[in-house]
Amino acid sequence: MKSFKIHICDDHQLITESLVYMLESELFIERISVSRTAGALFESLRKELPEVIILDINVNKVNMLERIKDIRLIHPDCKIIILSAYDSPGIIRKAIQEKVDAYLFKTAPREEILEALHAVWTGKVYVSGAPKKNQSEFDDPFQLIESLSEREKEVIRCLVKGYPNKKISDELHISITTVQTHRRNIYRKLNLRGVGELVSFALNNQI
Repeated sequence: MKSFKIHICDDHQLITESLVYMLESELFIERISVSRTAGALFESLRKELPEVIILDINVNKVNMLERIKDIRLIHPDCKIIILSAYDSPGIIRKAIQEKVDAYLFKTAPREEILEALHAVWTGKVYVSGAPKKNQSEFDDPFQLIESLSEREKEVIRCLVKGYPNKKISDELHISITTVQTHRRNIYRKLNLRGVGELVSFALNNQI
């Protein structure tokens, strides 16, 4: 794998130092640079264009999802990885819509971060917790979707929008207990373990 440069933008020094320590020994990483403000990021991009940018969503109160387009204007070919503490389906969906290449949680272990780097470098989109390709041959997406009821699909659409159980209950005119039952059935039928997997599955299969 060809070596490449990485730039990390996060306003938490502990995070940036941990990432540098975690990644600097990897042979495929040519150099790692760091910034702790949006302004410093764009100043750095004017001097050098890294192949991969790792971003927090909020950097000193700046919503970096809203700056993705500005980054793309300067460097349209860079790979952008969001590394965030937020696991809201709505935020993950927004990030994917902004064409980020990966969405990772800050709890991700080193192995997953490396897996995401390899994935985006080969042109894939990576979402933390998304199902891997080594699932059973019976886990065909079409068959999985066919196993869902129309009500379950409605619940999925609400979850992808980031709605909590109460709002789903109000939106679909069903009890919260029924919403919870649908959620359990959805995760069981789709063989998923959390909102990250659900959002990735729903977006990839246009539910």
